[in-house]
Amino acid sequence: LGQSYDNYEIVIINDASNDGTRNYLDNLRIPSDMLVIHNEKNLGLQKSLNKAIAASKGRFIARIDDDDSWIDSHKIEKQVQFLNNNPEYGLVGTNYLIGGKKVFNPESDKDIRRQMLFRCPFRHSTVVFDRHLYEKVGAYNEDLPYSEDWELWMKMGKHSKMANLQFFSTAISEEDTATKKYFTRQIPINISIVRQNMHYYPGKIRALIYHHFVRLFFKIIPLNGLIHNCFKRIFLWVFKMKQ
Repeated sequence: LGQSYDNYEIVIINDASNDGTRNYLDNLRIPSDMLVIHNEKNLGLQKSLNKAIAASKGRFIARIDDDDSWIDSHKIEKQVQFLNNNPEYGLVGTNYLIGGKKVFNPESDKDIRRQMLFRCPFRHSTVVFDRHLYEKVGAYNEDLPYSEDWELWMKMGKHSKMANLQFFSTAISEEDTATKKYFTRQIPINISIVRQNMHYYPGKIRALIYHHFVRLFFKIIPLNGLIHNCFKRIFLWVFKMKQ
């Protein structure tokens, strides 16, 4: 509601929350351009995202998690202007803050493609993408329990150029609930996604070696220990996420 861009609709999807969210939304004074959807049972993130987008009408989609916030009031305006002025692009993200610290994502289409097989080069709550491209590539994959956004960007990149605008649009929640079990479940999924899309992006052999190394790493190295934290700093330096 604080965005400078005012040609929008808001779709809120409540995925059968049991923490008072439904009562809060039911008592919210809803503007005419806001739609609230209550799932009667928990569908999960992927199905909920597709359901919310299906209920929308706009050409461009911007989405955000309930614990993140857009801190630049011109965020949507800047991204929509970029997409309108550069029709060869169908996906645009930004840099972001986490815990008050600046995190950078690769700016150009070329640099994004160089990183695509190694890490997700977009933060989900920062993106704006073209609905036609989203529909063309088949939406979020509802069979994936993790990395549905990364897989969607990989599919979009086969048909469109991509960019990250170099401003800080979003503050990401500091809460980190990642566990060793999470990583050991997610990494095989990431490897599968990379295998399915590796012929469209550079560095496929190095990427496979890297992901298998990461898989072994999390089997033997304690989470958030000295070695893990050291490799996190190396990761941020290699991919130029901190400057």
